[in-house]
Amino acid sequence: MEKTYKYLICEERSVVIFRDGQLTVARMAPKKTIHQRPFWVWTALAKATPQRRSALENPQAALTRQTTDD
Repeated sequence: MEKTYKYLICEERSVVIFRDGQLTVARMAPKKTIHQRPFWVWTALAKATPQRRSALENPQAALTRQTTDD
């Protein structure tokens, strides 16, 4: 008599069953969309030198604009 198991496995996961010494894919996980970056982005990342946060004076200053009202 074969045992029957019931499990709730989320749809993002594949289901593989091992039976009679063989693996069988019962359900494939859906493919994820991969956002391809342009080649120039990868080369810029490869050339970039990581810096410690403490080495930067104020990392947020370059990201924000300060306006002054005269």
